[in-house]
Amino acid sequence: MRIRTKLQATIKIKFRFFLAFSVAFLSLSSCGVSYPKESITQSLETLVKKETGKNVKASIIGRTLYLDMELENLTSSDQSSAKDVMKNIQAAAFAITRVVLSSDSNIKYMIANIYDPNRYLVFKIIQNLSDIKNYLYMRISRDDYISRNLYEMETLQNAAKAINSKKDISDEEFVGRLIVSNINSTPKTNPFFGTILSSLNLRYVGIKSKILVLATNAHIEDNVKTLLERFIHEKMLEFSKKYNLHFYGFELFAANGSLVIQKIYQKTIIQTQADM
Repeated sequence: MRIRTKLQATIKIKFRFFLAFSVAFLSLSSCGVSYPKESITQSLETLVKKETGKNVKASIIGRTLYLDMELENLTSSDQSSAKDVMKNIQAAAFAITRVVLSSDSNIKYMIANIYDPNRYLVFKIIQNLSDIKNYLYMRISRDDYISRNLYEMETLQNAAKAINSKKDISDEEFVGRLIVSNINSTPKTNPFFGTILSSLNLRYVGIKSKILVLATNAHIEDNVKTLLERFIHEKMLEFSKKYNLHFYGFELFAANGSLVIQKIYQKTIIQTQADM
């Protein structure tokens, strides 16, 4: 079975504009506390059930809200099934934003896990409440807000692990995963880097002493490493500035654990750029 169908190949692009539109629409109706924090998970499950007819599971860990949603036709290439899948995912994403904006909870991050019954594939939508509010209050532009949308996809053995792995994510982790997501989306938006990055498929590993740790299964030729190093540096600088977070560099590892690229700064990446 082919896991990455045309639906999964285009779903990120469609969602970038859908979320921007839905957040703008919610700004007209998100007044007051409609969903008290004591019952926010039950409220979210009820709302998604009402909108999609699907049973879902919501949970909270610290400041992070999770929504698990199983969709039977997620990996189908049938056009009508694909439309139905998109409709249900959009409804779920809209419901999460609506509930959190109208709640008195301290939730900061919202993660929707959308997966097939066999758990061969999981599509993650990760939202930052601060970004949503900044867009609502016109502190950031629509294009800036779209660049802050975080999407991840895992298949086969990594899918089940991604679904079951739940924790309260930190600000550094969110930005680190956002950097990776943005780089992985570049082939769809930048033809120049498309041939170089299309097979890269970077994965976020973690943050170690403020150093972003990444991994890839792809083989990287020596003549590409310099270009890739510069590109990762630019993305780290871009998002470090947006969120005022200070990284001291990054490391990229191959599947066998060998170090492919290491870039460590004497100061933070923002301070280093300011000195140049």
